[in-house]
Amino acid sequence: MADLAQAISEVVGRPIALRLASPAEYRAFLLPGGTPESSAHVLLTIETGIAPEALFDDSRTLSHLSGRPTTPLRTVLRTWLRAWVSHRLRRSVSLHVRAPGRHRRLTRDATHAAPSRVAA
Repeated sequence: MADLAQAISEVVGRPIALRLASPAEYRAFLLPGGTPESSAHVLLTIETGIAPEALFDDSRTLSHLSGRPTTPLRTVLRTWLRAWVSHRLRRSVSLHVRAPGRHRRLTRDATHAAPSRVAA
């Protein structure tokens, strides 16, 4: 998990701290949020196995089965981050605002700091 936190830190350009919670802390987090006791037990069992790098596999089995090389983690993270930022920008380009007595739509061009008004 430390290598994942390091890779994310490199991609986003700021430190990402890895904080491993004890089973008791994790249970205390799950139960108040409505997770049933039986589900919390299953999740704790899974997390206990993952924490000591139980999922690490350097055998290249996935590449062999798929017939192509796997994508490096940092490449996947960079692609995901670009897609996420692009999605967030598209969502913020068009803002709907209620004005007294009428509805108006404000749009923001990414090249301009101030929004321009467009008749609805």
